[in-house]
Amino acid sequence: MNSQSIALPLPRIQVPAYEPKTVLMDVRPHVHRRESYLVHEVRIKVIALFQLLSITNVPSGILRIVSGLTSNDLSSTISGILTLAFGVVLVWSGLLLWRLERRGAMMASILSTLSLLVFPLGTVVGAYILWVFHSKKGRVVLSPEYQKVVELTPHLSSTRPAVIRVAAFLGFFGTLALIGLAAMLRA
Repeated sequence: MNSQSIALPLPRIQVPAYEPKTVLMDVRPHVHRRESYLVHEVRIKVIALFQLLSITNVPSGILRIVSGLTSNDLSSTISGILTLAFGVVLVWSGLLLWRLERRGAMMASILSTLSLLVFPLGTVVGAYILWVFHSKKGRVVLSPEYQKVVELTPHLSSTRPAVIRVAAFLGFFGTLALIGLAAMLRA
């Protein structure tokens, strides 16, 4: 064996110059703006969560429609159609509100205006929801410009886990309590 090594020429590799695909920008003003509206964002998302809980109206409405059709009870069928329609509209509005879209606030405002007629609790809840959407902060949070701020600051979260859990807990058990109360009153 020969102790001499043979040097082989290394192939030349062409390395392209690095060009960044995105332009870095200072997001500090956006972070400050979002932090100042984060509490109002949480308020809107809690309202959205309560509206999403209205999905229980969908099977309830379907059952009432079927029950009314099988027993030839027109009032049960009509109330089932209304329950189903309100359930679908509330869930649709809740999904839009969760994404902070103004269309969801418009639908929720119409339904909240109707709830003002239900004295006293509906009046208080409806007035609060209208205030959340139509206050200065509400108009900012639901604006398209604020959507861009949310996209630029994904590291900030408006879903406070404790608030959302408490709202879901109260909404779920409140719905069960209302169903139980309705069943007791019917009997």
